[in-house]
Amino acid sequence: MGKIKYLILKAKSKGRSDLILNPDKPSLLITHYSVLLWLFTIPYLLFTGVCFAETLKIKDFRSDFSGAQMSATCGTFLGAKNSPQAGLVNPALLTEIGFKSLEVSYSNFYNWGVILNEISYGFKTEDTQAVSVTWADVSSFKMPIYDVERFPVNGEPTGSGLIVDENGNPVSFGTFRSFHNGLIFTYAFEFFRIPSGFNIRYLKRGFKGNSSDSYWDSVVNFSASAWTFDFGMIFNVKNFTIPVSFFNVASSKFQWQTEYEYNEELLKEIRAGLYWNLKNFSLGADFVKIEEQKLQIIPAFEVKKGVLEIQGSCEGEVYSLGFGFDVPIYTFLFKGNYAYKKHNVFGGTHYFGTQIKW
Repeated sequence: MGKIKYLILKAKSKGRSDLILNPDKPSLLITHYSVLLWLFTIPYLLFTGVCFAETLKIKDFRSDFSGAQMSATCGTFLGAKNSPQAGLVNPALLTEIGFKSLEVSYSNFYNWGVILNEISYGFKTEDTQAVSVTWADVSSFKMPIYDVERFPVNGEPTGSGLIVDENGNPVSFGTFRSFHNGLIFTYAFEFFRIPSGFNIRYLKRGFKGNSSDSYWDSVVNFSASAWTFDFGMIFNVKNFTIPVSFFNVASSKFQWQTEYEYNEELLKEIRAGLYWNLKNFSLGADFVKIEEQKLQIIPAFEVKKGVLEIQGSCEGEVYSLGFGFDVPIYTFLFKGNYAYKKHNVFGGTHYFGTQIKW
């Protein structure tokens, strides 16, 4: 009780009437107690497996939504700083945004025809609170449709599972594409000077067919959606930063309604980091533990020189390098971002993005 009285007196001395306990109006202090109780109790039980459901587990495609700035460091903590997309790495990072920011990114995975379009908007509601909204779309992953049972060659199945021409080459009678859509809401605040935050994400996955056969059009045209909850905190100790975040701690399932009904649930994930910060240089790594998978260590660095910043990272066989530069115009600050990411499957991919800050 003494601590609460101390906070009330401290709030009065700083003119922060919104922190004063009032029986007629719920205080911000009580709200934060409730939020933290919810953040640490229920998600902890979910993560430790008490509430795991029997269903197919799939990896989160959160990294697919990463724009140019975040892709420069393989989606690590360093690449998310001062970005309205921060919630994809650690929602608490949004407390450092310091301005209103609009970010737009585009990328084309050339070898596979996958296109990423992403737009984010973030702003501070108070000195220690911030909000952002991100919409991302990853689509146009086209693959051919084959079927030997319904379309045999010369009336006889080929035995290969494919329709083939006279030279034995597979022939398709249409294509289908997959898509991932995401709407992410992030809220960040400070709790006893500890940056904290959470995400609420709405995700949609699906397939769309374009074939010459009505049967296959019906088979490959379906989708499923789900929502998920993440939270994170950041601890600053002198020149060191320690971010900790938990993803998919509470979520619904992707319920697929096709010829074969089944459910999918995103794997739960813990992400922590340790970074050493100097005036113009930062170095460290993210430590990622995804449910049922081995621990991943993703090193990253950042160098700043005037209006230019250079970032890089390596995640297994995937490496990335990028840069950003600031251009002040009137009361606006324009930032250009570029990243090159070498994927083990997709090949080399170029990311382009821009931010407008004011």
